[in-house]
Amino acid sequence: MVARPRLCWSTIEFSYYDFPPAGIYPHGLVRARDIEEIDPYAWPPTIKVKREILFLPGVSEPELRRFAEHNRLPLARRSDPWTLILSPFLDAEFIPEQQEETLRALQAYGLTPRYVRRLRERVRARMLSYNTFVLEWARLGHWDVLTALRAGSPAPAYRRFYRESMRIALRAYRSPVRTLIRQA
Repeated sequence: MVARPRLCWSTIEFSYYDFPPAGIYPHGLVRARDIEEIDPYAWPPTIKVKREILFLPGVSEPELRRFAEHNRLPLARRSDPWTLILSPFLDAEFIPEQQEETLRALQAYGLTPRYVRRLRERVRARMLSYNTFVLEWARLGHWDVLTALRAGSPAPAYRRFYRESMRIALRAYRSPVRTLIRQA
């Protein structure tokens, strides 16, 4: 379980971070000057640091806005390609038209339909099992796939998947795709 990070004057302290391949695992500190961007609207909120996205569960939008303002950090609302990749595993009907639409949208991130189908097949069993417990019908994303695959994955396989998942998630920083973001 990831503990709620603590926002200090110019750092974010992680007392425990549950994703072993992360640069701050099992605990660590991120200096504001190392943060490239903050997305307080994501679930959970995120920060982009180097070639990694770190999650800030339990931190509120106003807290992050104050932290960003104090440290003169950019705020952004980024789409998460994983929400489209994982849409077949929601506790909802996923009709063929939606399947084709998500595959087309993922192409804007440079993800081919063939790659997406293979990726979905790789995470299928874990995501279905995970969603049996969380019963999510609206949104599964990057946080969810990392959480679902964390349990029971051999360490080397999880490290490889973590790196691959970050490369996919970071495509949102190179892509103009922003239309699929849900407003709260």
